[in-house]
Amino acid sequence: MSIAATIQFILDVVFLGALYFAFLYLKNEIKFRKEFEQTREEQNRLGQEWTDRLKDLNELHGSLELLVTEALKVSDKINKGVEVKKNETADLLDRIEEEKKVLSISMEELNMVAAELKKRPEARKILGDGDRYADALMLAKKGFSAEEISQKTKMPLGEIELALSLRKGDD
Repeated sequence: MSIAATIQFILDVVFLGALYFAFLYLKNEIKFRKEFEQTREEQNRLGQEWTDRLKDLNELHGSLELLVTEALKVSDKINKGVEVKKNETADLLDRIEEEKKVLSISMEELNMVAAELKKRPEARKILGDGDRYADALMLAKKGFSAEEISQKTKMPLGEIELALSLRKGDD
């Protein structure tokens, strides 16, 4: 083999080696670019997911703000209603106090009239013998039995029955 053929052979081997390394380089470059492209697509997909989630969160935030606003309106309405009822209750309590005063005065007047009536002899027949009997007769007129009257007035049952029978005899 001649020197020229040997040099040609060496150049062909070097050229083939360079082609092989270039092929390997391009193969790795293509693989790297595919991975890069996949990474970029993944990043785009994740970015879109986060954008969608952020949009959903913003919508949820808006809904919550509306709910809070509505809750505040309802709360104000309830507070106003409570205030009205509070005022009405205070007015009713004032009216009750006024009625209690009127009733107290009326009771005092009735007690004075009853005291005057007890002083008259003809009133004893109407009122019965003392307050105990008057209470017993009043309960009888309301429909209480002799046993119930005895329990309420703490008077003996026989005394109640006697007073009721005497009262029936007067009627």
